Amino acid sequence: MKVTAGFDVLLDKNKQDLYLTKRTYVPEIEYTNYSPFLQTEYALLDNVTLHAGVRHEIARLKVDDYRTQSADAKGVYDGVAVKGGTPKFNQTLYNVGIVYSPWEPLSLFANYSEGFGMPDVGRALRDIDTKGVDLSWANNVKPVVTKNIETGFRVQQGAVDFEASYFRSSAKLGDSVTLNSDDDFVSKREKTRVQGVEVRSGYQINEQHKVNLSYAHTEGKRDSNGDGKLDKKMTGLNIAPDRVIASWSASWTEKVNTFVQGNYAFSRSFDDAGLGFDGYLLVDAAVGYKLPYGRVNLAVANMLDKQYITYYSQSVELGTAANTRYFSGRGRTVTLGYSIDL
Repeated sequence: MKVTAGFDVLLDKNKQDLYLTKRTYVPEIEYTNYSPFLQTEYALLDNVTLHAGVRHEIARLKVDDYRTQSADAKGVYDGVAVKGGTPKFNQTLYNVGIVYSPWEPLSLFANYSEGFGMPDVGRALRDIDTKGVDLSWANNVKPVVTKNIETGFRVQQGAVDFEASYFRSSAKLGDSVTLNSDDDFVSKREKTRVQGVEVRSGYQINEQHKVNLSYAHTEGKRDSNGDGKLDKKMTGLNIAPDRVIASWSASWTEKVNTFVQGNYAFSRSFDDAGLGFDGYLLVDAAVGYKLPYGRVNLAVANMLDKQYITYYSQSVELGTAANTRYFSGRGRTVTLGYSIDL
């Protein structure tokens, strides 16, 4: 049996000013977090390992009174006065899991855990447009508490390794980012669920060559109208595209090694009108050469010089002519570097 005890401390202070006018966009935020924890691991049998733990989060957020920089319909930055405060949060989190190996190459695992994290507080503070808001009770600065499960298996036999897993993370008061009618990104506190599968495999052809193949699928839904039902898909601001990544790494000699990778992002649809992702394939490559002193590396990103519109632009923006955030990805990019290990 193994027992680990610890105590984490986090102290953070930040603010955000507008670059040109130097006005305060996000007021100064002081965040402190103290977290004692206890984690145990117990070998129940030779092929069964249990683990469990508990963690207590003690968090405090301090914001003085401030005035937002929001604009009205005429573009006048009048803003609203917001009463600051020092909201405090306490949360006890638990985790438990098991790893079972019925025979030597195979391991089955399952895990339940709870997570604690602050939302995008800066975005929440600058987005307030209602008079008389008191941060001591405002929902938009409350922490995101998630319940997470993961289960799967892994196999490692000789030159072959394989792993597959399913995961799900849900929150009663999640933090999803959306685009409003004023073309501003706003943080919405609502029920959320993100789930997906990941599959990874590798094959060591010989001592010099190895190939890897992985697939990841993720989907997310949110409660857009507050009725308790997950009714709307999350956009590209919150969810990455499904991907297949294939790579080949090779050590030709003691001095020369190469790496080639293909990354294919699958197309995806969204509930928001006008949004959709077409998908694209990008190929990258690199070669390294060991010198008598140091190492030189040559890398080529987007080796095929693929013309594409980024996932962000397709899955978030509507692509209007006046939209400066709708853009294509980088073309073929060559990077030459030199490194020394001291």
